Amino acid sequence: TPPLPIETLWRLVMPLRLWHRPRLLGLENVSVNKPTLFVGNHTLFGVLDVPMMYSALYEALGIFPRALGHHVHFKLPVWRDLLTRYGVVDGTRDNCSALMEDGEFILVYPGGSREVSKRKGEKYRLIWKERIGFVRMAVHHGCPIVPFSAVGIEDAYDIVQLSTGDMLRAEVDSGSETGNQAKAIMESGGLVSDELIILMISSRIGQDDCKNGFILDGFPRTTPQAEALDKMFVEKDMKLDLVIEMKVDDEAMIGRICGRYTCSKCGAGYHDSFQKPQTEGVCDKCGGTDFTRRADDNAETVRSRLEAYHEQTAPIISYYGNAGTLKSIDGMATIDDVTKQMKGLIG
Repeated sequence: TPPLPIETLWRLVMPLRLWHRPRLLGLENVSVNKPTLFVGNHTLFGVLDVPMMYSALYEALGIFPRALGHHVHFKLPVWRDLLTRYGVVDGTRDNCSALMEDGEFILVYPGGSREVSKRKGEKYRLIWKERIGFVRMAVHHGCPIVPFSAVGIEDAYDIVQLSTGDMLRAEVDSGSETGNQAKAIMESGGLVSDELIILMISSRIGQDDCKNGFILDGFPRTTPQAEALDKMFVEKDMKLDLVIEMKVDDEAMIGRICGRYTCSKCGAGYHDSFQKPQTEGVCDKCGGTDFTRRADDNAETVRSRLEAYHEQTAPIISYYGNAGTLKSIDGMATIDDVTKQMKGLIG
């Protein structure tokens, strides 16, 4: 059972799911009748891998695992409260053992943030730092282990993905002057300034693994941030090569979202218009006849979120359009077609 209303989780991950459209393969190998330990690698999404996996597993199998977090996360007052709200627990031996004894499904990313920002030559390697204690505990408790591999755009190109959130946590962990400044601000409940974020980006893109290029994830989000970023690029004799806009039709998106429903028994997904069961009212996968819809899959809620997007994010699109770095692709096309368009722009 989710530790928070599932609608809250959907609101958190909806923008990512609309853009990334994650797909889980091999779910037929997972039993929902016995508590399981899911073990996998972080992707470019970093900490957002957890809610993404939460939503995918809950939608497909009706299970909600408890994630094990690194101890450092629980030393930051505001941050640890947020993690706890979303069902994450401090990944101590005692907590892990207690979850297994209670029959909980568990999700763990042993590599942590170190695995998100891999260095040159580390692609396709698990950076777990011998963190395998959870394996011994799973064997002791008779808990099945399900390894999974998450792959994305960073696997197609030798381009480093840089998440400002992951960089911030790495700086705090390193104990650097910038990290200590950021830590003090976060512990006081404040927001890290744009200037500090720009300083971290400037330092990070100077490392060897960024020589072939990099993708900025989560920054900039406002016009002042974009202006500050451009100023930093000028000072470093660099330039932003490309900003990709995925264009979608609001009404079509509303139709896609509001028409979704799932089989209550096995979690198979359907749609009123695009993916109907072969036999009306009967699940193709398990034969179930009970279907459910998300509480927030309604036109009013989706329109409200789209209005917020256009109001808060659209100025960034105009800014980069005027700068000549913006390229647009058809986000309403098929996944394969969108991928081809992206490859055509990146080269």
